[in-house]
Amino acid sequence: MSLDFPTITVLGFLLCIGIAVGFSLLLVVLRGQPVLRQWTASLWLLTLGVTLLALRPRCCRSVTRGHRRF
Repeated sequence: MSLDFPTITVLGFLLCIGIAVGFSLLLVVLRGQPVLRQWTASLWLLTLGVTLLALRPRCCRSVTRGHRRF
């Protein structure tokens, strides 16, 4: 398996989801920790950012193809 950019992006996405879910489960147990809440929110934002980074080439191509109907 070669480690090209899409493969690294998928692995990073899965890693981000796993870590974010783990911290979310910790947040269920330790409810009164504001720092843990911030860590969990930042990890979910990181997951969203990696997802948008992975989808950016596909979204941009579909948007630009849709406007070129001449």
